[in-house]
Amino acid sequence: YAFTRAEAQDEGILYTFQAYVERVVDGDTLKLEFQLGLGSWHGETIRLNGINCPELGTPEGKAAKRFVESELSACDFITVKSVRTRKEKWGRYLGDVFYERKGSAGGKLTYLNQLLLDKGHAVWGLGT
Repeated sequence: YAFTRAEAQDEGILYTFQAYVERVVDGDTLKLEFQLGLGSWHGETIRLNGINCPELGTPEGKAAKRFVESELSACDFITVKSVRTRKEKWGRYLGDVFYERKGSAGGKLTYLNQLLLDKGHAVWGLGT
C-alpha cells in the first residue's frame, strides 16, 4: 500500500503543527506537545492515520513501538498534519506524522505512517 494525496480534500479542515514527542504509547499512538504559537502549548494524544499496528501486548506490537521510539528519538520536533478537526471514538485526533530522519541531508522529511507500512510494522487501516 502507499498513500497518495487526496486531490478533492477540503484543505480548510486540515491543519499542520509542529509538535514535540512526549511519549510513544504504541506503534500508532503518540502523546505530543503542540506549539500553537505566541508561547501557547497544548498536549494531545494522536493516532496515526490510515494504519494499524499490532496490539502492544504482542511481540509484534512491542517491536512496532520500539521502531517508532528509535525513529523519533533524535528528532528535535515532528510535523503533524491533522486529518479531521474532531476526535475519533477513542478520544484521539488522527494525523499524518513527518520528521527528519537521523543522518538525512537536505531537510528531507520521512512520512512515519508510510514507513511503518513499508517496514512491516503496520497494516493498512482507517485508524479509527
